[in-house]
Amino acid sequence: MHATQSELDRYRDMHAAAMEALRQAEVTPAEDTGRLRAEGEALQMRHRAYKLLVEHYARAGTPIDLAVFARQRRQVLQHILFQQRRGVAVAQIRVDDIAFLLR
Repeated sequence: MHATQSELDRYRDMHAAAMEALRQAEVTPAEDTGRLRAEGEALQMRHRAYKLLVEHYARAGTPIDLAVFARQRRQVLQHILFQQRRGVAVAQIRVDDIAFLLR
């Protein structure tokens, strides 16, 4: 009887552990998914802006001044947002597209 009771307790513990693992592995709520998607898109735009600016500086052969770089980064991000609202994919924006901003 004692052996059966201890085996039953062991299976209950295993079941509880399995259920806890399932609860933790549940899909994130829709609001978390939306937030994560928005954060991912923002990071993608920032990455594209940095990449375009670095390509521009490499083409021009000019050193990077942090104050100028920060101002130009804001301009490029605004341009990327504007292009995105027009339906242009972030990956399609090229260095030549932002050259007029950086004169």
